Amino acid sequence: MAREAYEYCPRCLVQACDRGRGVPPPWVRERILAREGAVHLPVGGPGGVPIALLRRVYGLSIAEVVAAREQGYRATPVEARYLMAPTP
Repeated sequence: MAREAYEYCPRCLVQACDRGRGVPPPWVRERILAREGAVHLPVGGPGGVPIALLRRVYGLSIAEVVAAREQGYRATPVEARYLMAPTP
């Protein structure tokens, strides 16, 4: 049986295991945004985040995608680097 690694961050009051990679829960994401600020990203079009990527990574509904397309997407700095990274 494989052992899981557990971690605890007292600064953020978050516990995680090595299987917990990916999008953080909304309450954790909001803490990151409050601490590090948000990056406003355009959605769709030549310079924007691909709509399919937002849907795949964040599971956005069609209504959420329409809103993001009109208003942009509020991302954490780490999310912004990931979402805007060139694809190979």
